[in-house]
Amino acid sequence: FLPQSECRDGQEELGFTLEPVAVSIDDEAHTTWRASEESTVRLVFIQGSHELYAEAMGQAVNGLLREIPLEPDDARTGKT
Repeated sequence: FLPQSECRDGQEELGFTLEPVAVSIDDEAHTTWRASEESTVRLVFIQGSHELYAEAMGQAVNGLLREIPLEPDDARTGKT
């Protein structure tokens, strides 16, 4: 995600909103939500191309994962 001021000419802009929702998860990990003005939980609603959003999120997650340092197993377990 970039602020509009950093977008170059020709880049597509997708608007989004953060809407208050009440969320519940059952014992089988099924998640349901409903609109709730009292909630502090927010759900992102994207306006525009879902394919473009999926591609952008994939690139963002890929970039984030590439920034996570990888350590050999020995460094994590403390074994020498």
